[in-house]
Amino acid sequence: MMDVDTVEVELRKLAIAAKQHPPKSLKRRLALSRMFEILLQQSQLRYFKLTFRMEPGLYQYVYEEALSETILEFCQRIDNYQETDEKGNPKSVIAWFAFILDMRARDVYGKYKKGGITYWPKSNGCPNLNDLEMLSLPDKILSESQQLRQAIDLDIGGIFAEKHVRDRPDVNFRTLALAHIWDDRTWTDISSEIGVPVQTLSRFFQQTLKEFAPFFRKYLEN
Repeated sequence: MMDVDTVEVELRKLAIAAKQHPPKSLKRRLALSRMFEILLQQSQLRYFKLTFRMEPGLYQYVYEEALSETILEFCQRIDNYQETDEKGNPKSVIAWFAFILDMRARDVYGKYKKGGITYWPKSNGCPNLNDLEMLSLPDKILSESQQLRQAIDLDIGGIFAEKHVRDRPDVNFRTLALAHIWDDRTWTDISSEIGVPVQTLSRFFQQTLKEFAPFFRKYLEN
């Protein structure tokens, strides 16, 4: 695991990179996805201690829901990130993320306290980095395409993001699947944006898709 100073430098670079590309662009998505991958790997946030007390049994639920909301808000507010403060000192991305997380946790906790014990939530597991609104529709009947998108987008366990083009961990199966299949981006379009040859992208995607085919079939059966 990288030390905190190294992590901060990497996160600042990614934040600036994300701001340089328009919303919903693949390069922006790649930068944000890498940011959250790093953030969630750090013990400072994975075991982040909220600054207020609550019932032990409620902590996990509040934390998980607040984390999902924080990721969505962070994506929406990334253009507001400034690399340095008014004195020219580097701004901590971790501190900014942690601050938003604590504020959202207070909001979530207040909601559950107001609703009483019968309103306590059920855990949604790992947060979705792009279409968090799907988590609010657990009773909606989803098509197979929607189910697969949700599974890939949530990527519980990180199995889809782990499969990536050689020497390009940012160009992974998860990101390519969302861009090519559900955003209807052509390989030529994606290639020109991220600098990876069309043949490389297509070959990697088809090979990886075959590897995951048994998983997808089993997922849909269940």
